[in-house]
Amino acid sequence: MIDLKGRVVVLSVSGGKDSAAAALHLRELGIEHIRVFADTGWEHAATYEYLRGPLTDLLGPITEVRGLLGFADLVRKKRLFPDRTKRFCTTELKGAGLSSELIREAVAATRFKMGEPPELGMVSFVDPDKVKHKRDPGRCFIKAGFKLVGETKGGLLAFQMLEDAMPAPDAPLGADLELFEAS
Repeated sequence: MIDLKGRVVVLSVSGGKDSAAAALHLRELGIEHIRVFADTGWEHAATYEYLRGPLTDLLGPITEVRGLLGFADLVRKKRLFPDRTKRFCTTELKGAGLSSELIREAVAATRFKMGEPPELGMVSFVDPDKVKHKRDPGRCFIKAGFKLVGETKGGLLAFQMLEDAMPAPDAPLGADLELFEAS
């Protein structure tokens, strides 16, 4: 048995046989996991029907996430079509949406543990020099509901999420609720 030491397992579910098999294998191993479908906006209608119907019935809930831009918008923005030498679909269409969803889950779990958020909400900082080079560091925080509110003297970008943008409190996946209630 794999000891995950309380880590959350997130499985990207595409609607294909391999990700469905991976989810079933995790279930057989008794490993709790979150299933996420990263929607590119370029999927066939039958994929959505399958994900929302038979696959959800078999595996359980599948969270759907989407990046800031869909596939067609991204192709127009970049003025090129992805190929084996210009790969941007996974990072820009799937990665950004998944990161944002994980941030929202972390905010929900924090609210579950800590109760009402402070009046000024939650704040996170991003060092633009420590992230992969891109024009918009902090994009996943913005997609999650944070707003860029300033910059520190040291050059860190400050992002804030006020209570009205926060998800409802929710227990973290796999949490021992007795531990949460005792503290």
